Amino acid sequence: MPSHEAYPYPIVSFYKWQPGESDILSNLLVSLKGRRGGTAWTYLAERFVTQRMGREISEFPIQIIPAPPSGSCEIDHAYLWARGLAAALGAEVVPCLVKSKSTRQRGSARRQRQRIKMDLNEKYSSLINSPSSQKLWIFADDVLTTGSTANAAYEALGCPENFEVWVLGHRSLSCEASKSLL
Repeated sequence: MPSHEAYPYPIVSFYKWQPGESDILSNLLVSLKGRRGGTAWTYLAERFVTQRMGREISEFPIQIIPAPPSGSCEIDHAYLWARGLAAALGAEVVPCLVKSKSTRQRGSARRQRQRIKMDLNEKYSSLINSPSSQKLWIFADDVLTTGSTANAAYEALGCPENFEVWVLGHRSLSCEASKSLL
């Protein structure tokens, strides 16, 4: 995976995750997938924000953008993470992104994962037209691996000046165990 410096925005993770080396974290992340674990996501978000508060937080209003769900469900683990972050920050959750095409990430080759595209839900088109430099956009997802989902979100939002990615786990691609996960 490219270093954080390769991205035009900060990436903040609660845990560094190397599958096969941290079975407890692997089991936690798998158990929180889907709609399960609302209380756990809230707890983890509160701990994450407490840790993050040691760093500078924007004086701008904060918009938490969850990764769009797979399938037809509207509330999934990314939304629960975003909702927990928003509650801890006094921010707003704005589920404004939709995947352009149904490309399945899990099990897909890295090259295919990097082709992920997102669009802004028409219902939220006024968000892009408002002065985005006056907001902090936080893209919330459970795990960052290649960064393709975050990049697609950044582009769909019009490459806002104040954009950050907050994830529970940052998965290393350098470990042997992660190769089977792509």
